[in-house]
Amino acid sequence: MSETQNQQPKKKKDTLYLLIILLLLSGLVAITVMYRIQGDKWEECKIENQKKAVMMADMEETFKDYGVAISDDIRDNLDGMLSQYDAITVENAEMQDSINSQKAKINNLIQELEKSKKDKRGFIWKIRELQEETETLRSIMKDYLVTIDSLNTLNIELRGNLDITKNNLNKMTEDRDLYKEESDKYKNQVQKGSKLNAYSFTTIGLGYNDKQNKRAKKVAKVKSCFTIGENTIAQAGKKNVYIRVISPDGKVLTKRNSYTLNTNSGTIVYSDKRSVDYKNEAVDVCILADVRELGLVKGNYIVEIYADGARIGKDSFVLK
Repeated sequence: MSETQNQQPKKKKDTLYLLIILLLLSGLVAITVMYRIQGDKWEECKIENQKKAVMMADMEETFKDYGVAISDDIRDNLDGMLSQYDAITVENAEMQDSINSQKAKINNLIQELEKSKKDKRGFIWKIRELQEETETLRSIMKDYLVTIDSLNTLNIELRGNLDITKNNLNKMTEDRDLYKEESDKYKNQVQKGSKLNAYSFTTIGLGYNDKQNKRAKKVAKVKSCFTIGENTIAQAGKKNVYIRVISPDGKVLTKRNSYTLNTNSGTIVYSDKRSVDYKNEAVDVCILADVRELGLVKGNYIVEIYADGARIGKDSFVLK
């Protein structure tokens, strides 16, 4: 092979090496340029970050002051709500329990508020959270106040109605007492008006032969005849008419201790009785009292006649 032919491949290799070297140099230059560019950008970023750090510090300080102001406002709101709740007076036990529960929540928020001041990183966020909870409690309190005001208004109306009811009741009581008084008065008048009246008495002593006898030791019965007058308002029908024979020494002559009668003035002893059919018209009545073996004495004897629990007439006679 000739020398000329040997030199041609060598030239090709030299050219290739030269090209590679040029490429490497070009890459190195490009990398150097890019590094310088990135370095400049990093410096710019570093300066920007420093500026932002200063701005963040300023913002944190600003937000801290803002948070403190908000926290003071929240504390004032919470204290104000506590004062309002303390001033509320309710008689309903369930409502009072609810108010006490809300006061407990407010006190818990005050404690959380004081604790949050120690947390510098989360202070502002905690303050915002507490602010929202405070607004919720304030809304609840407003509802309570509206409800309590309505209840107080209702209580005032009820008290007013109660006073009216009491006045009406007192008036009714007065009217009732007056009616009762008038009724009792009318009843007494009716009782007086309906009371029977006995008159035209003839009372004598009868001996054992049923003939009149004025000697005390000979008298076996006392006979009293009289007239029961007309009375249209008295109760008609069968009536027991009682006779009481009272001796000169004031003793009621009776053969049985069981002969007792209830009257308007109490229980008394009677001597004898008989039944009369009274028809609201005048009726003549005679009634006998068996007084034999009762030891009659000389003197003035009194006879009393009773009907419907009242004395309706009186007479007297003398035995020798």
